[in-house]
Order: sequence, then structure tokens, then C-alpha cells
Amino acid sequence: MRKVTSHHWIAGTIAGTDEVKGEMTERSRNETEEQELRQVSNFLALWRVCGNAGCRRAKTCRGRAQLCGRKNSKNVPPSVREFFVAFLAGKRCGISFEEFWEDMEFEPCTRDYFAWRNGHPTRSRDEPC
Repeated sequence: MRKVTSHHWIAGTIAGTDEVKGEMTERSRNETEEQELRQVSNFLALWRVCGNAGCRRAKTCRGRAQLCGRKNSKNVPPSVREFFVAFLAGKRCGISFEEFWEDMEFEPCTRDYFAWRNGHPTRSRDEPC
């Protein structure tokens, strides 16, 4: 399995090896979903606002990834969520990461996302992105 880092597109599907007649087994599907949700949690640095001390210490999702986004995403600054939505939209439209970066590099949302990832404050909620 390839390692997906923050500079890569979030993996659309990380295929498991437990395939039966071209379909993933239920266990493999659940493991894949867990991996993808954990990558999204880590991409958004949800560990910064997580109530699980283990996640904050490790600076990565260590809990139940299925609950993490639902529970913690509302505590992520709006401009960071906006960057993530733009990121997903670009991925769904099929543009390359380089094209996405070219379009978004100087956007306030991008600056806020990287500030958030690096532990710095982001802009006020009242400022438009």
C-alpha cells in the first residue's frame, strides 16, 4: 500500500487485498473506510480540537475515525473547512494537485489552512475567504 502524505490528493480508495470475485469483503471495506477517514482527520488536523489526549499527544488520529469528523469538524475554523471543501471539489473535478495549487496558493483559505496545520491562529470568522 502506498503512503499518502498531506501533499498528495487524499486517496479516493485504498484498495484492500481481500477481494472476492472483484468485490471487497465487508472487513476489507471497513478497514479501507477507517483508513480514509483517518487520513481526512489528519489532513484537517482534527487532533488539535480532539477530546482524546492520545490524539493530541501523537498529533494524529488515534481514536475512532468514524466519530472524529462528526464530533470535531465543527471546531475547525470555517476558512480551514472552506479550503478542504475546495480541495475535495478539485479532486472530484479531476484537476491535478498542481493545478489546484496554482489556483489556490495565494487564497486566504490556503494561508489559514497551513497556519492551522502549523498551530498558528487563523483569521477572524468575520473576514471573507
